[in-house]
Amino acid sequence: MNTPKKPEGKKFSDGQITLMNIIRGGIAGCIATASVIPLDVTKTWVQLQSESGVKSIKVTNAIKSIYATKGIRGFYAGLDSALTRQFGFAGIRIGLFFNVVDLVQKRLGRALTFAEKVGASLSVGALAAFVVNPVDVVLVRCWADVKRPPNERRNYRNVFNGIARITKEEGLTTLWRAATPNIARAVGLNLGMMVSYQELKERLKPYLGDTFKCQFISSIVAGLCGTTLALPFDNIKVKIVNMNPDANGKMPYKGITDCLLKSIRREGVIRPVSYTHLRAHETPEHLVCRLLLEKKKKKKK
Repeated sequence: MNTPKKPEGKKFSDGQITLMNIIRGGIAGCIATASVIPLDVTKTWVQLQSESGVKSIKVTNAIKSIYATKGIRGFYAGLDSALTRQFGFAGIRIGLFFNVVDLVQKRLGRALTFAEKVGASLSVGALAAFVVNPVDVVLVRCWADVKRPPNERRNYRNVFNGIARITKEEGLTTLWRAATPNIARAVGLNLGMMVSYQELKERLKPYLGDTFKCQFISSIVAGLCGTTLALPFDNIKVKIVNMNPDANGKMPYKGITDCLLKSIRREGVIRPVSYTHLRAHETPEHLVCRLLLEKKKKKKK
């Protein structure tokens, strides 16, 4: 008696797999962002407060100020912009990276070399940052409003209102203000996170297997690596995006180099509080994002 064959699962084309990876990356990124956005709002407050020349910035002061200004809602300022940005940013930088990984494994039957991982992470990170830069500008300004006095707030109603107003009031090119440090930040973030995660996971698998413990350890280390590489550019990006002309129409920073040098003179090479906040934000976000994607990949198999 012949045993009936089990029906094969639906096969997807390369194009469909590419799109699914991007969507999965975007959804995972949104879930992660929604869980840590209060940390990001606090981080931005700290970075902007440092421009006033304050030598010691306490986290408790930042939290108290945000709460006094806008209450609990202040910690979720720009949530729609954050989710819009992260869907595109995480979808491209994470989804496309794994498309490259899957393509090499499928076509060549091997894992990516270290150099290939670096090249892939740099490329998709830069692309993701450039595409979502307009949303990033709106997002940073929404977070900055929490710190600004009422008469200086931009008060964008939502991400689309913000993009429309910036285009009308400041010109289309303003949507790509600080694009260079933003791209550098994304490249550092992706290089530190994706390469270190993939590399460490491959080295731990012979000892731990493809288990939650293996993924957890790899995600934590990857989050710390990405944070360290991204921090200088994140600091510059926030300050340039948020800058306003003074009474004489002069901007506080002439460009990236000027902003970097002034920040170092004012704050030192490393602002420990700012680093702690970015680490506290990026590490759990990467952890949530990676574990969600790993779960999806296992279900797909």
